[in-house]
Amino acid sequence: MSMNEPRFDVFISYSRRSPDRDVAVSLQRAIRALHVPRRASRGRVTVFRDDEDLPAGADLPSVLVEALGEARFLVVICSENAALSPWVSRECEHFVGQRRTDAVIPVVLGQDHE
Repeated sequence: MSMNEPRFDVFISYSRRSPDRDVAVSLQRAIRALHVPRRASRGRVTVFRDDEDLPAGADLPSVLVEALGEARFLVVICSENAALSPWVSRECEHFVGQRRTDAVIPVVLGQDHE
């Protein structure tokens, strides 16, 4: 991996409340299962989701900031829970402050998920 190549293709931002967490887990699985030509993305899609990718005992804010800085895209699970989450808000603000807004992909949960 070159110095300029992002470590993650996707960072998933979500509320840990249900059903948001369940949607994030399913989305992570679906993204990782995508077939991507090797030239486009090292042959597999890399996804950061905090429950799975945070090292034990890690300094939470610094690990999240580092992962956000090393991601190509931010996928935000948008819901009432996410709107109330200070972490989702901080992650979005930090990512948008470093990137164009067209690198943010919203996934809106409808009423049937609430």
